[in-house]
Amino acid sequence: MQIDWTLVKQIVIGTILFVIGGFVARLFERKPRVIYFVSQASGFCQRNAELDEEIWSFSHSIVLQNVGRRTAKNIRISHPVWPIQFNISLSTRYEVSSLPDQGAEIIINQLVPREQVTISYLYAPPLTYQYIISEVKHDEGFARPQRVLLQRQFPKSVSLMLNILMLLGAITFIYFVILGLRAFTY
Repeated sequence: MQIDWTLVKQIVIGTILFVIGGFVARLFERKPRVIYFVSQASGFCQRNAELDEEIWSFSHSIVLQNVGRRTAKNIRISHPVWPIQFNISLSTRYEVSSLPDQGAEIIINQLVPREQVTISYLYAPPLTYQYIISEVKHDEGFARPQRVLLQRQFPKSVSLMLNILMLLGAITFIYFVILGLRAFTY
């Protein structure tokens, strides 16, 4: 089997231009992108010796981050059931507004690009973390929830090498698909 080097060159150039186009579009895209994730909920049991009972309390946090290239304004974290105690990590300007039903929302005035805010909650049963936060939105749209996994972070050199290998694999796959299509058309 003879390798068609002009076809390989066209595939490589097309793939590289596709990747560069994605990076350029991402670089010049100037809008806020707010993401958030919810930390693991934890429970604490304290023994009240005077009343001879156990008192349970639960805790979790939500981490908000603006990963976009423009300031996100009026971030609203809606709570269908308002927890009694909460704490915001940074000295961020915020206000709490009541909702028409029994809930409330925390309104953070702005998050500059790459800024991150952590809100911690403390609440008692029967309330659980699923009922604390209903939605997170800002002036430009809704924030996207992120699934977070605890995993080892590899050095950038390893990530770069893996990306190059994936690109070579994609180019090879495209090459063989085109060769297969040519074999069926002739």
